[in-house]
Amino acid sequence: MSYFTKHLKEAKVAAGNDTNVSFKDYLVHLKYAFKEFLFLQAAAIASLVHALFPWWYGFDLIQRQIDMLKRIKKQVPHLKIWDKIKIK
Repeated sequence: MSYFTKHLKEAKVAAGNDTNVSFKDYLVHLKYAFKEFLFLQAAAIASLVHALFPWWYGFDLIQRQIDMLKRIKKQVPHLKIWDKIKIK
């Protein structure tokens, strides 16, 4: 397994699939990673706005983070990190 496919293989196994890595897997990983990137960028901007204007967003930012974790857990449910985090 090469350096470039190691993480993709680990992600597939964490998602419950142990077949060989293909270019399609790279594109799927790119799609999910880019969506999370956009979410985190939006969360960073919202956090800055909240820091300057505390009455905007309030505790909604926490719920957004929890929802993000739930989405990721659905995509890769077999990660060992989920043993440390309890999500209802």
